[in-house]
Amino acid sequence: MLPRIAIYSSTKAGVVHFTRCIAQTSPRDHGVRVNCICPGYVYTNMMTSFLNDTWEGRFKPTPEIADLIPKNDEEAREMYLKTSDISNEVMKLINDESKNGQVLAITKNPDDRTLLENVELK
Repeated sequence: MLPRIAIYSSTKAGVVHFTRCIAQTSPRDHGVRVNCICPGYVYTNMMTSFLNDTWEGRFKPTPEIADLIPKNDEEAREMYLKTSDISNEVMKLINDESKNGQVLAITKNPDDRTLLENVELK
């Protein structure tokens, strides 16, 4: 595993837990809602950098994940979310005033095993 992926992933997990903790402290009493989004794989510069490292042999994925990695750029564009997919879901979350403490998983593939399950705090 690349060190940057471990740091990136653990930081995202920290944000999820932070969101859940802050949402439970009743910021809604002051008109504040606290939510976060957890997008699946998004076609971005960071992702294409990782894919290029893989395609050019600088990163060797384990056999368990090798089949999950797209074989070329065209396949990656079809498999991964676009940034506009994320912004559309964020707008839905912003417009739903009942949502607080949500961890919204966004993916192109509903069977994506890399995402957290949605958890709703009451």
